[in-house]
Amino acid sequence: MKPKRKRALKITVLCLVVLLVVLLAPLLKPIILYSVGHYEGIKRGTPFEEAHTKAINSFVEEKGFGVSRFRRADLWNEWSVIYDQKEYEVFHIRLIGLSSEYGERLFHQSRPPKKTDLAAASSRPLTPEESLKLSAFSGGSIESIELPPDLTFQDGIWSETPRVAAPIFASEDCMRCHEGEVGTVLGAFEYFLIPF
Repeated sequence: MKPKRKRALKITVLCLVVLLVVLLAPLLKPIILYSVGHYEGIKRGTPFEEAHTKAINSFVEEKGFGVSRFRRADLWNEWSVIYDQKEYEVFHIRLIGLSSEYGERLFHQSRPPKKTDLAAASSRPLTPEESLKLSAFSGGSIESIELPPDLTFQDGIWSETPRVAAPIFASEDCMRCHEGEVGTVLGAFEYFLIPF
């Protein structure tokens, strides 16, 4: 082969390699991150405390509560959780506000609203029973509590659905928008759990 042709072939191959890298980079990045543990797929059977920590991270970082094939390992991507040694599907996650400046309220959405949408989000005051049960979080040592079951309609059947709440404690980041001290209870997530 003549030197000019060899050089042209090398340039062509190099251009094709660069083009492939540019085109495949968006596909390769999640695969690489998945292989080193930064991303993970949909999770089943996650211990409740671990899933709750991921829910808090998703709320604080405003990353949402969807379930997808690739999601950062520290964010919510749970199909089911293990609570009290049983596996449950998480039917709903609702935000409960317990901060002193905004009062006690339960948001209606089946997934917590983004922080930027809280002012306009639909909510209701807590019932006296809910308020009494959730006051147990103020001591800081309780990881979760069971709330009175709620009626849900699924697969054409009305049934009582267990509700479990777990606290959200204030961190340094929270103090930008909230009053109070680091470590105080600002809210909770309410999880509707459907047994498998």
